[in-house]
Amino acid sequence: MREILTKAPEIVKRVEKGILMKVEGFDYPIVQVYGTPYEMGHAQGELLKEEINDLIPVFYQFIVDTVSESFLDFFDFIPEWIIKKLLRLVLPYFLDLYHLFAKSYITQDYYEEMRGLQDGTGIEAKEFMRLALLPEAAGMHCSMLGANGNATQEINGTMIQLRTLGKKQMVDSNN
Repeated sequence: MREILTKAPEIVKRVEKGILMKVEGFDYPIVQVYGTPYEMGHAQGELLKEEINDLIPVFYQFIVDTVSESFLDFFDFIPEWIIKKLLRLVLPYFLDLYHLFAKSYITQDYYEEMRGLQDGTGIEAKEFMRLALLPEAAGMHCSMLGANGNATQEINGTMIQLRTLGKKQMVDSNN
């Protein structure tokens, strides 16, 4: 189990509406943004432009690799490289179609944040929308857990938060 970090974050970069911080011994950046949804998206894009540009192709490749395994179960007569190529070509169109069905549930603030990310990174806003919709389109959902006070008294009642992303499981309550 990983130790709880007690070191203060160090500021790495500042932009008009945000701060990028790192903590020694912690692999992930900490980003603090503030302002309107557009301003927060723009600040996040400016602060993490390089990381976001590096992450997008890796994310798509992970999805293609994961989904292709399921396809191979049904279409084992098709070479894996063809399935992966087709998935990579079709995935953006599928997500754009999914967006058409989901857009009535998406707030204007969310669209503004995507526009800010676009202006902060130079990546089209629709790319961020695709990535945001992908877990929902694939049937994945988040689970959250938070604890503090007596539940975390071994660490002086410090708040702990856990968020996971997993595949929704269908359970037959009759069995």
